[in-house]
Order: sequence, then C-alpha cells, then structure tokens
Amino acid sequence: MRVALQNLYVNNISSLQKSTADVAVLNQKMAQSERILRPSDDPIGTVRIKGSERNLAQVEQYVKNIDDVSTGLSRAETYLTAITDIQQRMRTIAVTTNNDAISPEDRQGYAEELSQLIESVLDNVNAKDSAGNSLFAGNKIDVTPVELNPVTGRYEYKGDAGERDVQVSATSWRTINTSADKFLFSTAGDDLLNAAAAYVEVLKNPALRPADAAFQTGLTNFQTSMKESLDTIGNAITTFGGTQNSLSLLKGSHQQIILFNNQVIGEAKGLDYAKASADFNVKLVALKATQKTFAQVTQLSLFNVM
Repeated sequence: MRVALQNLYVNNISSLQKSTADVAVLNQKMAQSERILRPSDDPIGTVRIKGSERNLAQVEQYVKNIDDVSTGLSRAETYLTAITDIQQRMRTIAVTTNNDAISPEDRQGYAEELSQLIESVLDNVNAKDSAGNSLFAGNKIDVTPVELNPVTGRYEYKGDAGERDVQVSATSWRTINTSADKFLFSTAGDDLLNAAAAYVEVLKNPALRPADAAFQTGLTNFQTSMKESLDTIGNAITTFGGTQNSLSLLKGSHQQIILFNNQVIGEAKGLDYAKASADFNVKLVALKATQKTFAQVTQLSLFNVM
C-alpha cells in the first residue's frame, strides 16, 4: 500500500512540475511577444531566424558603409567645388593682367589678390573630415597634404596616391577619396600652386610687362596648370556624382532586403496571441486540477483508506 501511495505521490509531483513549467513558459512568451524562447521550441524556425539575423547585420553594415562613403564624397566635392570657384577668379586675373594697359601698381594689387587665392586653395586642399583625417592625402590621412618647403620656396605634396575602398555590397566596393597629387601635382608642366606662386612673382616685378618673354612664360605655365587642374577636378566631381547615384540605388535595394529580413524574423518569432491565450487557459486549468489532486494525495494515509 505504501508503494502505491508513493508512486501516486511521485507521479503527481512530476505532473505538477510539468504543468507549472508549461504555464510559466507560455506566460513568458506572451510577456515577450515571442513564440521561440529557446532553440528547442522550434529548431527549424530558429535556423531561419539565425540566418536572417546574420544577413540583416551584414546588409545593415553595407548601408552604414554607403552612408559613410556618401558623406565623405559630399564633403570632398564641397571642397573641390570651392577650389574650382577660386580658380575661376584666378583665370580672370590671368586674363586681366595680360594687358599692357595695366600699370605696375595694378599688377602689384592683382599679385596680392592672387597670393590670397593661393592660400584659399591651400586651405581647401588641406581640409579634414570630422575625425580630423586629411581628405586629400591618399592613405596618409594623418599628414597635411600640401606644405610650403621653406628651403626651396615650393609647395610640396606630402601624401601618397593611395585610394581607400569600402565594401558596399557582397560583391562591390567604392573608392571614397581622391588625392591632391591628382588634381594639383600631376600636370604636364608645373603644378597649380607653384605655377600660381611663380606668376605672383612675375606680377610683382615692375620690370616685366606682358610683351616680355619671361612674363608670357609665367602666364602660360599658370594658365596651363589651371586648365589641367580644372579638368581633373571636373572629372573627379563627375565621378563622385555617378558614384553617389549608384550608391543611392544600392542603398534602396539594401533597405528592401532589410525589410524582408525583418519580416521573416518577425513571422518566425511572432506569437499568435489568440492561440497562446487559449493554450495558456488550458494549461492553467490543468495546473489547477493537478494542484487539487496533489493536495488530496498528500492527505491520504493508511487510516484514510481502511
């Protein structure tokens, strides 16, 4: 008799524990609005969720990279556009001063203005991003791209020709920078800054007039450098624009993938509240019944059944 009562007691304990656990799990699922709390709840669904979450994280990183590239290109384009605007004024000075009617004093005034414009170009070339990295120094982001050598009196490029590429999809990368040597120091003749500085000295020399060969040599070098620089900058800005357009389309595609993955994850994790509520009520009734039975079993003894 004692063995039968003990078995009945143990069975009720096991049933009580299971019913309590079932109610607790359903209650937790309803509280978290998720039907899968552990892999064993739905192994196949768990695999789908993990795969979608990995893909989601990867695509979200691509979107972040696209935003970073787009911001960098926009910032670089702003400074390059400023340089082209400055060069338009430089071009006007070059044309205006190539005139015998201009007095030495006037040429001196234009020389002063041209010196200030050179400094403005230099400021834009040496621009930095929000993190303090040089925009136009290639991969040497921690150096000032262009500096005046006090010994030679010439402007020198301190960066390199390196390009920084960022992955924006599983199969594509985008270049996020251009270097000053491409639009200032890669000309067939002299580079822009040194050619401009040399022309400043021509304008400052009262002994030189437009009819003189030395004057024309300085002017020609200056104008050639400006043209080549403007052409290179124009090409860079055009390339930036094309890259921005392609990035915008790619970002839109990524956002659709993000939406799809979130939908898959939501469907896999999502809890059917109506079914969960019904199951909860059933489990709760079963738990109460088990508790009642267990209470009755604990009151049983040999004298109760004699």
